[in-house]
Amino acid sequence: MKLRIPATSANLGPGFDTIGLALSLYQYLEVEEARESNLKIGHLVYDAYVKTFAHVGKDPLAASFNFYGDIPRSRGLGSSAACIVAGITAANELGKLGLSQGQLLEIATEMEGHPDNVAPALLGGLVYAMRDGGLYYKKVSVSSNLVFTLLIPQDELLTDVARDLLPKKVPMEDAIFNLSHLPFLIEAFEKGDFNLLKVASQDRLHEQYRAKYIPYFSDLKESLKDRACVHISGAGSTSLIISKEPILQDLEDLVQEGVQILEVTVDGEGVTKIKQ
Repeated sequence: MKLRIPATSANLGPGFDTIGLALSLYQYLEVEEARESNLKIGHLVYDAYVKTFAHVGKDPLAASFNFYGDIPRSRGLGSSAACIVAGITAANELGKLGLSQGQLLEIATEMEGHPDNVAPALLGGLVYAMRDGGLYYKKVSVSSNLVFTLLIPQDELLTDVARDLLPKKVPMEDAIFNLSHLPFLIEAFEKGDFNLLKVASQDRLHEQYRAKYIPYFSDLKESLKDRACVHISGAGSTSLIISKEPILQDLEDLVQEGVQILEVTVDGEGVTKIKQ
């Protein structure tokens, strides 16, 4: 069995820890039953695999795993979410456990600590979610009118480190600002309304505190303010740029050497079993 798992970009605009988007950059997992598993506890794919069997009270099937792909680690593109979604899906398929997407998402969220990456990795598209006694989530289709470009630096920015950059408290007006913008962000993605997106994608909760650790970010955001929305993807260090027209050539002139520039599309399917 071969699985394809998309990269994800979370913390989009005002949707801090709330909303995430699946993108056409992938990890792959090839897995089949074996006499003995070639992964051990401590490998996140295998941890998720074992946890999913444990969820239904079963011992894990021994299996051979080959996990590879193009999602870089610690760049704000959901590498840990891809591991978790790969493991839980492999367990559900190989073990014929019969768990629903909702049940799988509950397991993934428990492991990841938040749903904003694992949800789009599992479901595809744009997903917003909350936890309040249970897990609530909604998948939204994204208009094809928008162009998505990633700037992926060589330098990692660990999530725990990026989280420590944030203040423990924020001003009430900043919280209200983000809350008021979020519904319009979702509408802009659905309709492909770039003018609305430019207004609705502003943030006051995390970007200003993390931007200084991405050397070109502030200059890039200012240079492209009329043509694109520039976001920190997840906790960084990747930037996600959303525009109405392709801007690859402009980016090559604006960013430093060693930064990978990659135009991507929205992945609408999430984790998928593919033919080998």
